[in-house]
Amino acid sequence: CDALNLAMAAVMAMEEDVAKMSWDRKRNLNRDELNGYYRERFNQAAEQRRVRMYDRAWDEVRKREIAQGAKARATRATAQTAQANVTKNLSTPAPTPPAEEGWGGDLYEFKIQYSTNFGEEMYLVGSADELGAWDLSRKVHMAWNKDNYWTVKIQIPADRKAVEYKFIVGHNGNNRWEGGQNHRFELTGGRCVLSVWEQGSTAIF
Repeated sequence: CDALNLAMAAVMAMEEDVAKMSWDRKRNLNRDELNGYYRERFNQAAEQRRVRMYDRAWDEVRKREIAQGAKARATRATAQTAQANVTKNLSTPAPTPPAEEGWGGDLYEFKIQYSTNFGEEMYLVGSADELGAWDLSRKVHMAWNKDNYWTVKIQIPADRKAVEYKFIVGHNGNNRWEGGQNHRFELTGGRCVLSVWEQGSTAIF
């Protein structure tokens, strides 16, 4: 009877909290009761581990949701700022560039037929600032084209009125000036200016 009461007390204790049993109490249990005790202890520990695992999982989920919410808010704020800047830029008129004094000219194409030697290049220099103002260091390089025509396009303001110029053959730093009179023409609008080597005549078409 005493053994039965002891066993019942042990089972009640395991049902309540499966409390850790002292060695003296374990010694009074039979094999089945002791196995039941350890089985309950194992189940309780497993349940506690499962609860802790769920708690950690929920904590991780909450942390990720908070981080994603903060990222989404930052993205929205960046997009709103960019949209505000675009709207501001669209509503603000572009500044008008200052007009250059004397501007309002046309594009002139200078052209001359000349057979250069190997390695030689053709240049143009003249009275207008756009033509180098007779400064060899600012001479304008011309491009070779079919049939030995050398050409270059230069925009010259209308207030230059008249322009004088000469052609130069350059090679390895040496410059050979065109002889004869300066070429000269009136600025009357953009067109092709055809010249003949060492002849002051100029054809405009």
